[in-house]
Amino acid sequence: MSYTFFLLLLTLIHSTFYSLARMDRADLKSIRDSLTDMPGSAFFSTWDFIVPDPWSSFSSLTCTSLGRLTALTLGPNLSGSLSPSISKLAHLTQIVINPGLVTGPLPSRFDLLPLLILISLTRNSLTGPIPNSLSSLSNLHSLDLSYNQLSGSLPPFLTTLPRLRVLVLASNNIVYILDCFLFGQKRYNRI
Repeated sequence: MSYTFFLLLLTLIHSTFYSLARMDRADLKSIRDSLTDMPGSAFFSTWDFIVPDPWSSFSSLTCTSLGRLTALTLGPNLSGSLSPSISKLAHLTQIVINPGLVTGPLPSRFDLLPLLILISLTRNSLTGPIPNSLSSLSNLHSLDLSYNQLSGSLPPFLTTLPRLRVLVLASNNIVYILDCFLFGQKRYNRI
């Protein structure tokens, strides 16, 4: 292998890694800007966007050797809302938001995160319906949206996700219909 080819290859690898890091950095900055530490919490104190290698200073991130962000764990004790930029982190396999006061709707574009295996957004104050975009997550194994303020009907697609094994929706305002075949009536129940 010639020296010139080696330098070219090294330059290509370096520029690819840092372009990925810059791309994810902008999305992480947007996520950071939409959330704040609650009094007594210092979760974001390690998030330094100025350093050249942000992955080494951010707590709760997991990356591949190529710098692709695969797991995002936020909190506990954060307030604010979820940035739509979460949906731009296309290599995520896990999203965890620990208990806090995160409000507003769930991101609407889960379909942009096809590698997701785990979503745990429990014990916050998330509102609105469960987005239909979750229906495209064929790798999803665990979905925990418990102890929020989600509302609407239980989406039928949740029973058809091929790898879904853990579904926790307790303590929300989600309505589901239970057919009572004995009496020919429908009962509406809340989760």
